[in-house]
Amino acid sequence: MKFALWQKKQCGYGSIVGAQKIGPVWRVYPQNNDARVKLLIDGLTLRGHTVSCNDKNPLMVASASKNGQPIRTTKLIIGNIPISFNNEDIEQTVIKLGCVPRSNLFLEKDRDETGALTRWVTGRRFIYIDIPPEPLPQTC
Repeated sequence: MKFALWQKKQCGYGSIVGAQKIGPVWRVYPQNNDARVKLLIDGLTLRGHTVSCNDKNPLMVASASKNGQPIRTTKLIIGNIPISFNNEDIEQTVIKLGCVPRSNLFLEKDRDETGALTRWVTGRRFIYIDIPPEPLPQTC
């Protein structure tokens, strides 16, 4: 009920499909581009506080450039390592291989039958890196 009143006030009833909290960030799903633009321009007002909206996740890979050209990044997936293995050791190995990290190392979470994320971790990790000049080894 509160969500319905909030979305009617912000950008029109039925214009927001849903919202979910992913870590410290709320992801809001607008129904159409007009509602999205209104949220980006006006932001949100929740409980008397104005909240700005971003068009991209602020915790993902930061856009960077060299000499005005964007740096191409890729998602490096690291698997077949026990969950108990220290993430800092993995990060240091990635750096020793000559990779330039663009994000923190994340634990991959499993999905259920409907495709929704669960709290279960798979043991695989991933990190965003600059595309290396040479292919990385399959094993280390």
